[in-house]
Amino acid sequence: LEEKLSVMLPYLYEHSRFYRNKFDAVKLRPGEIKSLGDLTQFPVTTKDDMALDVVAHPPWGTYTPISERIWKTQGWMVFSTSGTTTTPRSFRYTALDRELWATTSARALYAMGVREGDTALTCTNYNPHVFFWSTHYALNLMRVAVIPGGVQTERRAQMIALYRPNLLIATPSYSLHLANAMRDADFDPAASSIEKVICGGEPASGIPSTRRRIEQTWNAEFHDVYGCTEAVAAGWAVTCREGLRSHPVSTHVQEDLQIWETVDPDTMEPVPKGSPGLTVVTNLNSEGSPQLRFVVGDFTTLDYDRCVCGRTLARARSGFAGRADDMLNIRGQKLFPSVIEQVVRGFEALADEFQIVLETEGVMDTLTIVAETRDHIHQ
Repeated sequence: LEEKLSVMLPYLYEHSRFYRNKFDAVKLRPGEIKSLGDLTQFPVTTKDDMALDVVAHPPWGTYTPISERIWKTQGWMVFSTSGTTTTPRSFRYTALDRELWATTSARALYAMGVREGDTALTCTNYNPHVFFWSTHYALNLMRVAVIPGGVQTERRAQMIALYRPNLLIATPSYSLHLANAMRDADFDPAASSIEKVICGGEPASGIPSTRRRIEQTWNAEFHDVYGCTEAVAAGWAVTCREGLRSHPVSTHVQEDLQIWETVDPDTMEPVPKGSPGLTVVTNLNSEGSPQLRFVVGDFTTLDYDRCVCGRTLARARSGFAGRADDMLNIRGQKLFPSVIEQVVRGFEALADEFQIVLETEGVMDTLTIVAETRDHIHQ
């Protein structure tokens, strides 16, 4: 890691004005960071930092190390954040990034038990979504046949019955929606050819009731991957086959590709090992987006004990609880939507969809959960 870091830091300093200014502001030079312990001398990088940079220097900001010449001769694809909590930030990934995504994502899929001879139905319209594109190229590299599912849910249900893929690639919520569509078409998802449901884009493995519902709905092994557009696009955190049977389920972070930290949400200082904190990632596995101490902002606890699968990579204990941006504060009680999801999905009588309604009456906040049953709306 330190050898990779010694290459990445001068690259960022030379090619990213954003990071060069951050180095200069703390009177630090890349060569002065010689070990992982020295990293904390450099301040964390937040989404707001990047958003302000994009506003001042549209459309790419100065955090990108990719020049116009490199983009026009070696560019692959633009991926952008949604902009739900701040200004959308765009990232230009290169042909080299595409190769890195394929190899590192293939390693993640291999940990899930994906092998040559499998067949995957991908439920995406291939919009710029890092999870789906990295999965697609990884499956190609692994010689796993891919069936693009198109955009119609009914057609995807037919494809499962007709082509009999054994892998389903989807978001967690869509995997349940697709199962309902199959039932409407008189197909039983639990009796289908699907053996593994591989999800991304939403928290799931760390929500036991959601994980259990997907597994029971499809009678299949469930896996999910974790990443973000900015810094962990393809060097995922990933569930292994053996770890699925452990309690709590843990998610391997590929810490030979990124440097992972957990920090206090108020001070941004590292927390002691075994304590929960916000995820901070330094990406050593990208030409287009090698971010330095980027605050991803999910809560987790990193566990450095060896997994039952034999891998020595650190694990996010119970997965990732949810983005700090999504945290609700109701009358002084802080909770994530994933906690509500865990409760709602734990009731078999309730359907898969629910709504969180927040209202303020005077100075008091009120939270109401609207959940669907099979026949009617129930509050």
